[in-house]
Amino acid sequence: MPRFTPEHSCLSRSFRWHLAISGFAVVVYQTAEDQTRNREKYIEVEERAKSNPNETQASWDLARIKLESYIDRNLTQVRSIYILTLIVMLAGFSLIGFGVYTVLVEPNDLYAGVISSVSGVLVNFLGATFLVIYKSTMEQASSYVAMLERINAVGMSVQVLDKLETTDQSLKDKSIADLSQQLLKLYQKA
Repeated sequence: MPRFTPEHSCLSRSFRWHLAISGFAVVVYQTAEDQTRNREKYIEVEERAKSNPNETQASWDLARIKLESYIDRNLTQVRSIYILTLIVMLAGFSLIGFGVYTVLVEPNDLYAGVISSVSGVLVNFLGATFLVIYKSTMEQASSYVAMLERINAVGMSVQVLDKLETTDQSLKDKSIADLSQQLLKLYQKA
């Protein structure tokens, strides 16, 4: 049976670093691919909207795709802030724990324990600040989703009205006006 040697420890540590870096590279690559795909879709819809200015579907798709890209970017930021907050909070608690450990191991060296504990508390305040940023970013994401919902409702209504076939133009105009009023009532801010 092979014995565990310090070389194995170095290899294991090196392997873990390579694995972590490879994982990070894969995430970055996938993110870049998603952004490229979304950008191509946006350009395609934008060209369709420019070439057919009277087509409401193209304009609606363009607004929807643009808002979806904002939402995706916002959710990425939210996820990053959350992970950063967790790391900072864990570092703060580790510093506090190290301070307590230092005081327990070396009761005569109270200064080092107090300094590390106080720095841990300060780092946790920094983490709390990140949580406040996280909260405001989540509120912004919520407002984006509400806006996307409104755009979706308006787009579906416009599609229904475009498909409305009638010989009486005044009836179609009245339907458009009624729908517009209902949408305004539904989505007006309180």
